[in-house]
Amino acid sequence: GGGGGGGGGGGSCATVRLPSGSDSRAAEPFPMPPEAFSRPVPLQDVTSAVVYGLQREVVVVAIGEQDEARRGALREWLATLSALLPAEPNRQQMGRLEAMCAHERAISPERWEELLGEIEAPLLPTGGPAGGIAWAACRGASADARGYPCGLWLLFHTLLAQARTDAQGVAALRAIRSYVRFFFGCQGCARHFLAMSNLEADPLDGVRTASGARLWLWRAHNRLNARLNASAASEVLRLGLPKQQWPTPAACPQCRPRYTAGGRRWELGAVAEYLHGTFCRPEPGRPCSSPGTVESAAGSSAVIGIAPYLTAPNLTATDAYYLTAGAVLAACLLACYHCWERASAPAQTNRLLPPSPRSCGRGILWHDSDGSSD
Repeated sequence: GGGGGGGGGGGSCATVRLPSGSDSRAAEPFPMPPEAFSRPVPLQDVTSAVVYGLQREVVVVAIGEQDEARRGALREWLATLSALLPAEPNRQQMGRLEAMCAHERAISPERWEELLGEIEAPLLPTGGPAGGIAWAACRGASADARGYPCGLWLLFHTLLAQARTDAQGVAALRAIRSYVRFFFGCQGCARHFLAMSNLEADPLDGVRTASGARLWLWRAHNRLNARLNASAASEVLRLGLPKQQWPTPAACPQCRPRYTAGGRRWELGAVAEYLHGTFCRPEPGRPCSSPGTVESAAGSSAVIGIAPYLTAPNLTATDAYYLTAGAVLAACLLACYHCWERASAPAQTNRLLPPSPRSCGRGILWHDSDGSSD
């Protein structure tokens, strides 16, 4: 999907949809929705991801009195939304929910539904669709494609883009990790994300600045794209979800201007500017911070490269390990992917929606929000 909605660039036919029973040679171009090329990304997709997560993901399993970790993760997530979600009315609503949860020692699914119901509908009044969940940039060719996984990536990138201080950016990135660990429905995806956060060469806990947080998430997103392509290429193509490293040269020519022995190298300053333009939403009296000083994985301002997995022959040992180990995980995710249910949000209500079928482990293929299908 389109550059986090807008960063895809590079043409109007961005995904490939194969007719049932056909092979990759029979691929037909499927035009992405025009909103997929918007910069900044449509707020509708961001708010839809928040509402979907709160209604279907967060308290599917009760949070007990002794479950300090999950309760803390929920508070961190709500604090991040109340501080960084675009639009003041949206932040106020999340602040109300945060304050209500601060007094809850244990939260059952039924109590969570009551808490959501105590907030005046709509849950997010600015930028969201009337029913709470409807995809614009994240619309797919079918119920199998895009939707919530796309919107969740847009939400993560947008929250980091809104951070105005280093402390906010670092805290938001850690809150994202906790959300994925405790609340994301696809457990295999969560394990892989947590493994990426602990990579010795690029640990999440080594991030010290807001710019570094944005770039860390961008690197993680590209690592996932590469893994999905390398470990299940035929199935990814069959679903019409081919992945490239993003931003593509067409979307951001200055982001990868130079070739080296290992392939194209990323110019991180240009990438930071691109992320800023794609995900930041300035408001009156609340401008976005500048992209900031580039912080590389090694902690210095430099031009570094994410291994260009799709073209370069020389993967690092760490990347090769994850590409190999990811094959089994991707196969499981792709099997669960066919059980994905399209969100059917009720109009003007904050009630909980039924979770996806347990038989699928609520698994989804985490994909398609980054312009990598161009």
